[in-house]
Amino acid sequence: LQLGETSRAQALLDRIQLKHANHAHVQSAQIRLQLDQGDIKGSRGTLKELLKTHPDSAEPRILYARLLMKTGNESAAARLLQEAVSVNPHAMGAREALALLLMRLGQASAAIDHLAHLCDGDASHKRYCTMLGEAHLAAAAPQRALGWADTVLKANPKAMGALDLRARSLIALGKV
Repeated sequence: LQLGETSRAQALLDRIQLKHANHAHVQSAQIRLQLDQGDIKGSRGTLKELLKTHPDSAEPRILYARLLMKTGNESAAARLLQEAVSVNPHAMGAREALALLLMRLGQASAAIDHLAHLCDGDASHKRYCTMLGEAHLAAAAPQRALGWADTVLKANPKAMGALDLRARSLIALGKV
């Protein structure tokens, strides 16, 4: 799927489904394929089935949120991603997707909690820590944004996202 070979992926998935039709991973792969092919109706049906058979899993909620984002219903997608995080607090993909969606919806303060969990104060997670700085900058806290940029840059001096964040934080602080 990542290579864009949807017909090949579908053929492989068809063979796998013969033996494991109700397996959650097989259903999730089918949904991803349907979404990639723009089959909203088909993916919605498969998702409803997956949610019934795996009500305590974050994965169906993440996929359903993806479907809702494709159809423009971002607020409902945010609610589903929040449910996914509640069901599985360690679902990093759900936290990241939720944080990015909250940022896009102008809710940077809400995104900060999820990004802080992802970053976990560890600069080796430069992507998440830079995103956390971005959220602070969007939430009108440029000093905190600068702190995260500097934390990332201390561990990764060539991190372009952190360099950009640092420059924009300094501008927001009136230091440039």
